[in-house]
Amino acid sequence: MSGTAVEFYIEDDIYKHKHSDFCPPPSGWKDVRVMAANVAKTFIVPLWATKCFLMVAPGGTDFWANYSAAATIPSGDVSDGSAAELNPAGRTVVGGQAISVITATAGAIIQAYYYKTS
Repeated sequence: MSGTAVEFYIEDDIYKHKHSDFCPPPSGWKDVRVMAANVAKTFIVPLWATKCFLMVAPGGTDFWANYSAAATIPSGDVSDGSAAELNPAGRTVVGGQAISVITATAGAIIQAYYYKTS
């Protein structure tokens, strides 16, 4: 394993907000995909990961992500629950899960992984 897994502890504040969900520590494991316009690529979540935060590299490239099929950029209505998600932030994931991403313009997508301890 070339990166380092980063553990974080979720602690409630007096309002029962989970601080680590809002502001995680820097990840010790990040993957990046350099994207060509309209070409889907797939990230495979490391087996140990239980949290994942998707973010776009500087430049503001929008991206679509799909967790169950190849990501596509919608060109019309999708009303069967299978649409890709636009610019998702933090998501809970399962190790080994495939996440497909696509952009309309060239850019880069960074995915930072974490595991949950509580």
